[in-house]
Amino acid sequence: MLNLFDIVRLYETRQSGSKKLSPATVAEAQLIGRGARYCPFRLDEEQPKFQRKYDEDAKSSLRILETLYYHCQNDHRYITELKSALREIGLDTDKVVQRDYILKDSFKDEKLYKEGKIFLNKRQRKNRDDVYNLTPTIRDDIYRYEAVTGQTGLDDVMKEKNSAADTKVETKVKRLSVKEIAADNYAVVHKALLKQPLFKFKTISEYFPNVKTIREFITADAYLGGVKIEIKSVEENPSPATLYNALNYALEKIALSLSNTEEVYYGTEEFYEEDIRHVFKDKSVNYTDPHDGGIGISQNDLSVKQDRKIDLSEEDWFAYTDNFGTSEEKAFVAYFKEYVEDLRKIYNKVFLIRNERVFHIYSFEDDERFEPDYVLFLQKNSSDGYEQIQIFIEPKGNQLLDKDAWKEEFLLQLEEKAKATIKFADDNQYRIRGFHLFNQEHRMQEIKTEFAALVDK
Repeated sequence: MLNLFDIVRLYETRQSGSKKLSPATVAEAQLIGRGARYCPFRLDEEQPKFQRKYDEDAKSSLRILETLYYHCQNDHRYITELKSALREIGLDTDKVVQRDYILKDSFKDEKLYKEGKIFLNKRQRKNRDDVYNLTPTIRDDIYRYEAVTGQTGLDDVMKEKNSAADTKVETKVKRLSVKEIAADNYAVVHKALLKQPLFKFKTISEYFPNVKTIREFITADAYLGGVKIEIKSVEENPSPATLYNALNYALEKIALSLSNTEEVYYGTEEFYEEDIRHVFKDKSVNYTDPHDGGIGISQNDLSVKQDRKIDLSEEDWFAYTDNFGTSEEKAFVAYFKEYVEDLRKIYNKVFLIRNERVFHIYSFEDDERFEPDYVLFLQKNSSDGYEQIQIFIEPKGNQLLDKDAWKEEFLLQLEEKAKATIKFADDNQYRIRGFHLFNQEHRMQEIKTEFAALVDK
């Protein structure tokens, strides 16, 4: 029996005969794309409703809920053309490869794995009266707007075309916060704001009861004031018209994000125990077009830079047999390797585990969901039991440092705020920490200081 995710092509005619893809085939590819994205279910309230959830979890039985079948006549030329159309809209299944994260037997034999605990927090519903800001994922995102160049057909006709350089339009990029735009062009911001029905003050007050005025909502860093818009245009300084269009673009996206927010939550400061053996298991993951030592490529591959290349199957401090993370993640693993021997002089157990979407934590203020790439376990024996330090670590490329600044802020709050909560009292001590985002260009001094503090104890 056919289900919701079956598309059946009932006709056999095909537009062809030219090198361009036929409009009919492009339309069919777009239909497949829409069908593949149609996933209006969630198994718990934490899952996004209209988003695919199991693309990368290749062995999950729940993938069938997101599987689409397309039925058509076995016409080789048509199928080839359809695949080309799918590639054009970003659905290139030929480039999907499967990688396996396998826990080492030696790690599964460890007492840490069999009996150990990882501590994770939960989210709780927040009263709207306690909402004092836009969520960081909305506020700290960079909204990139590209204005039209302003070049017209008449310009081309009147211009002598001596070279390609003659027709090249030089563009400038300007990054401005809404607060900065409002300082000189408040009326422009206010006009753009009122274009979105959600930003009428009555509605704003329902979402953010602590906002007293429209001006506060526009200029306060906690609200729109802190939102950054990157404008690409031919103007040295964007004109009011360009600013207005850029604001419309950003505010429309922000309004859509807010309208999809049904409830507000916060992450608990209590971190509850979970059995390590129940959280970390073997997992198969799909990656699209892995190349050049990046995500989806083994850390021991020839394409990985020599100073990051490691055969992790031979490293007993790494829980899995390999690492297929980003180049920045591989750089962190190579960096961490340098500290292993020094850490083992102090700690009886030293294990680094990659988090391939098997656990998540929530920020304290806004319940932003966060899946740190790595968790480091350090255990030191004491007279009665042991002291365990659990450290969340997130490598991050330059392009994401600003957008994900809230993650770093959250990680640095953990040492002071996170409280390990266990069901049954024991003689062990549990501490939860987070480090600065690992970034080779901008965070190495902080990272060195944090690791030095671990080995100098």
